[in-house]
Amino acid sequence: MTLLLGACPGDEPDPEDPEPPECVPFDADACSPQFPAQFDRVHGELLLPVCGVQGGACHGDSSADGALGGLVIDADVQGTYDTLLGAGGGPSFVEAGDVDCSPLVARVNTDADDPFLMPPGGMLLAEGRRCSLAQWVAAGAPR
Repeated sequence: MTLLLGACPGDEPDPEDPEPPECVPFDADACSPQFPAQFDRVHGELLLPVCGVQGGACHGDSSADGALGGLVIDADVQGTYDTLLGAGGGPSFVEAGDVDCSPLVARVNTDADDPFLMPPGGMLLAEGRRCSLAQWVAAGAPR
């Protein structure tokens, strides 16, 4: 398995004030997706079971620790989609068409020892899952 990791120029973290990675290169064309790159599948087979109410629940509801940044992932597929794309004026976690610099994609593809790796715990998600997410974003993050 080959995974290209890095950061955009000028994004070196300051050990005094760590910041999440802004960009992490990931070649969505060279990977093999675990499931089709469609939002319903990304939601049902990655986001909900790993991040939301069925998984570690870091983003399962607005009171969860991971929801402090505004990302709530629950059974409401449309609500989760709207949240990811920053609908309603909230922060955007997905930049449609920009795999490398979408915050969600960067967080799941950063170095295993990066404190901002998602999900937490120092283990990267399976490449096929990360690939499905990246290919969905590369396709423009369609609903």
